[in-house]
Amino acid sequence: MPFKVVIPARHGSSRLPGKPLLAIAGKPLIRHVYERACATGAEEVLVATDDARIAAACRAFGAEVAMTRTDHPSGTDRLAEVVAARGWPGAARPRWWSATPAGGSPPFSSVTWCGCVPGASAGR
Repeated sequence: MPFKVVIPARHGSSRLPGKPLLAIAGKPLIRHVYERACATGAEEVLVATDDARIAAACRAFGAEVAMTRTDHPSGTDRLAEVVAARGWPGAARPRWWSATPAGGSPPFSSVTWCGCVPGASAGR
């Protein structure tokens, strides 16, 4: 079943600002996450962010970027904006945060896209 992956990434974390851009093994964290998502066989992988620094870093390694509003209280809301803007149908689906580059493949193989539509609750 075809599926899409949206990776929410923000710079303004209160615990570790700029975390998606921190270098791990010579690459920004967000690149590790993006490469893992691409390895799942998704038909489309993109990063959703409201930060120009993250967008520039992602574009530098070839990632598609969706710029989102700055007022989202959670990654779920950032995903909802992208899903709505692109007109993707569906309901709540699993998410894979930009801070989790290691471990097994994310649970994407049986969903049509990763994220949620406005009004759907996927939890935090």
